[in-house]
Amino acid sequence: EDEETAVRLWEWAADQGHARAQFSLGKMYLDGGWREPDQRGEAQTVELWKKAAKQGHAGAQFRLGKMCFEGRGLLERDEAQAVKLWRQAAEQGHAEAQFSLGLMYAKGLGGLERDEAQAEMLWQRPVEQAHAEAQCKLGEMYANAAASRWEDEDEAPIVELWQLAAEQGHVEAQFRLGEMYAYGFSWSIVERDEARAMELLQQAAYQGHEEAQSLINFELERQEKASRKRALEAWWNPPQTRRHIELVQMAVAVAGADDAVIEAAEAAGVDASQAV
Repeated sequence: EDEETAVRLWEWAADQGHARAQFSLGKMYLDGGWREPDQRGEAQTVELWKKAAKQGHAGAQFRLGKMCFEGRGLLERDEAQAVKLWRQAAEQGHAEAQFSLGLMYAKGLGGLERDEAQAEMLWQRPVEQAHAEAQCKLGEMYANAAASRWEDEDEAPIVELWQLAAEQGHVEAQFRLGEMYAYGFSWSIVERDEARAMELLQQAAYQGHEEAQSLINFELERQEKASRKRALEAWWNPPQTRRHIELVQMAVAVAGADDAVIEAAEAAGVDASQAV
């Protein structure tokens, strides 16, 4: 009943040309709310948001631009129109519109020339508004630039941006930062920190990030193999005695004759075939 009352009030205000009511009513029609969403609702939403957008409502401009980009609401996919609407909203400080317009420049879509400098400028604004996706994307842009130059001067802002996004639960930022701590990069001065890496990768993995899940499995296997190898090396005495061969045989029985065992045996001067 409360929703129906709200809809009636919004409808009355929208009929009077109130932009905020037109936007809110359009959201209600699109998202369902008091009724199941359908094509009729999407068509009504488009008409309402067009009216609100003409009055300069940034939210309507952004959402209508998204519908144009996706080809929703009985609209044909129109990247150029999406750029136009997002630019109007971005000029009013709308963070999502600024990010989306920056993405169009970064990829050269919607009739725009690819322009990373323009994308960077646009992403800086939502970054200041704690927009996690913008923080992650700007960090990726800096990381790619630093890697191509083999320099580490841009690392501090990369880590800071990914850290800010990761703290907001952004899955890709968690993975990227975890990967950095796990391995580091040729241009990176971040010291490897396996505990921190595993913490971040687990956060991403819990959200279904497949690369994070694979990297965790790889790291666990690597650590297990290294642990077995260290245990074997701690057991070995000079390889000339029969007792030494017996100890290696015991180790093989426990750990299995895998590559780590073979390598460790060879490093200690033991003929691995005697131990298997």
